[in-house]
Amino acid sequence: MKQGVPGSLKVAAVLIGTVIGAGFASGQEVIRFFTGYGEKGLGSIVLSGLLFIWICYLVLASGSKDYASYLRGIMPGFLAEALEEVTVLFMLFCYGAMLSGSGALMEQEWGWNFYAGMLVMAGLTMGIFLAGKSGLLWLNMLLVPVMIVMLAVISLGGIGQELRESAYLQTAPLSIPWQELPSMRFLLDGLFYTSYNLLTLIPVLCSLREAISGRRSALGAALLGGGILLALSFILGLASLINYDKMKGMEIPIFAMLGDSRTLSLLCCLVLLGAMLTTAVSDGYMCIRYLRERGVRPQGAIFLVVGLGFGIGCLGFSSLVGKVYPLFGALGLVLLGAILWGRVRSRQREKEQSR
Repeated sequence: MKQGVPGSLKVAAVLIGTVIGAGFASGQEVIRFFTGYGEKGLGSIVLSGLLFIWICYLVLASGSKDYASYLRGIMPGFLAEALEEVTVLFMLFCYGAMLSGSGALMEQEWGWNFYAGMLVMAGLTMGIFLAGKSGLLWLNMLLVPVMIVMLAVISLGGIGQELRESAYLQTAPLSIPWQELPSMRFLLDGLFYTSYNLLTLIPVLCSLREAISGRRSALGAALLGGGILLALSFILGLASLINYDKMKGMEIPIFAMLGDSRTLSLLCCLVLLGAMLTTAVSDGYMCIRYLRERGVRPQGAIFLVVGLGFGIGCLGFSSLVGKVYPLFGALGLVLLGAILWGRVRSRQREKEQSR
């Protein structure tokens, strides 16, 4: 951190890499939380992205050295301890889900054995875990720019292809009248999406606090990382909106925008695997850190997390995403509410001191 790549740039890369998991890169999250509401979903993407940037800045600028101390600063101690343990459990399930997702993708697209694909991803993550925090940082520095470019190219290509095939947009969501939408549901889903991602991202950001030199550095990391995510989400959201009829109901919706191109299909698979790898490493790293803080030896913590993650991954990707994620994702609303309430109290104290 002392020289070379600025700390804020490294933190921004980890921020992006943690959020761009299998759900995001596949287009599944964008369709689930935004595109189903028509063009109103694009507005929800913008609002969600701005809230995301603001919360990330508050966390990075808080000065907290770790997730536990950050939670204790915004909520009662007993609640902070409970939420920390639940968050680590969720991150362990997320790690297992990324292993499972990689196995399923390699099986579906390349004909590999499902468990062999999981073993490959588990081996890659273990190697990065052994490298420590530097492995986490440089993995994201190397892969995140590539994933951003590839996702943007695929999304823009999908937009251009559909526009060439039709003189006007014929997708159902664009024609849904405002009055027929569930009241405020599209905004609530945007809020849920933000809190869902913050539950796993905030612990990672707190662990990288030493890379941030001050409020300006914190703001730069939040604006860069959050801004790129917002732009990429909007482009992917627009592409999925235009191609909605092709993409809805698919396990990996983004494949619908590839046409018959084998090259694009291979690139898309690599993007998805890269997204799973960066998310798996971020989630697994925090689980290992949690165990080490409680006296478990480094290598023992790594083997324990990888072993448990592999076992969880055997439950199946769709099962984990469909049943486990929503349960833990709802807890993100508790964290988001505590952050916002803590900010309100902080502003009140500042006003009282200025009088």
